[in-house]
Amino acid sequence: DLGDSYRELGKTCGLTYQIDWFGPVVADARAHTERHVTMDVDTRAMKQEYDRLLQSDPAFAEAVRKQDAEQTADDGDDGSDFVTRVIAWQKAGDERQHLLAGTLCRGIMTFVMRKSNEGGGAGMDQVVLDFRNRHLATQLLTDPRPKIYVTYGAAHLPGVMALMQREPGWKVESVKWMRTIAAPE
Repeated sequence: DLGDSYRELGKTCGLTYQIDWFGPVVADARAHTERHVTMDVDTRAMKQEYDRLLQSDPAFAEAVRKQDAEQTADDGDDGSDFVTRVIAWQKAGDERQHLLAGTLCRGIMTFVMRKSNEGGGAGMDQVVLDFRNRHLATQLLTDPRPKIYVTYGAAHLPGVMALMQREPGWKVESVKWMRTIAAPE
């Protein structure tokens, strides 16, 4: 699932993934499965939405084609290949190389996240944010429990709240912000 992917990326970059901070919640989920539910989509559902958008949304399809063309024209410098080489180098290296690769990885992640926040994701927000927001809102609205604790990325909050506020009788009791990943000490 997405959590496992984020955890592996975090480990490679020398970061701690947020879900690992929720040990007591995870233990409670094992002991009381009836009280816990995963409301996020899986990577297969995201791929299906991506494919659907390619077929049904000309603007999305054009943004993807444009991004692909830009990457192809980028002097053959395959960024994902570079990241793969850095990860392999880090795994095979000594402690100093682990630290350097972790720093490089965190820098790359920061750059990618900033680019994404500036709209550089070829419309992928329609899959990564909007699709997942709609799914989460639907899950929340159809769940019969009177109180629900949600752990989700901060970028989702505005979209999910906008969807939820359209529904009569729905209110937010509290919002608490936590860092999603932490750099090593």
